[in-house]
Amino acid sequence: MSIEKTIICDAGPLITLEKLSDGFSFIRKLYNKIIIPPSVFNEINRKAIPPNLYTSILREFIDISTPNNIVSLPSFKLHLGELEAISLAKERNLALLIEEREGRAAAESIGVSISGIAGQIIKATRLEIISQQEGLRKAEELYNCKRINKNLFKALNKKLSDR
Repeated sequence: MSIEKTIICDAGPLITLEKLSDGFSFIRKLYNKIIIPPSVFNEINRKAIPPNLYTSILREFIDISTPNNIVSLPSFKLHLGELEAISLAKERNLALLIEEREGRAAAESIGVSISGIAGQIIKATRLEIISQQEGLRKAEELYNCKRINKNLFKALNKKLSDR
């Protein structure tokens, strides 16, 4: 059963979910739909997620949508995917899954609520969508595939252990 209805997503979290065992399975328990802009779709198809995975598993879960307007964030160095994802989150008043530090800062600077996959693991564990043990395993996977650093790994483990 999904808890939230929809979330906007940048490429980084989708790449991370692909690297986790059952990554897309656990995120589908939190959300009914992920919306990504076209540039994010192009990026994930070029870099990390096999195209057949999108067509066979994720087509009904991930929608591709173009923002009406691209927000102006000249003081940040962002690629098009980040700009489009932040713009979609802002115009639809939805939270944004994003992992890159600069993109997170840019989104927060205009009032967009953000999270990364580490935060989603905490959320899923606290809501008992995944077990504490599974959350700790996913934290280790994030660290082992170099999607989080040692400090974040320690903090994530502490939060998951303090339930």
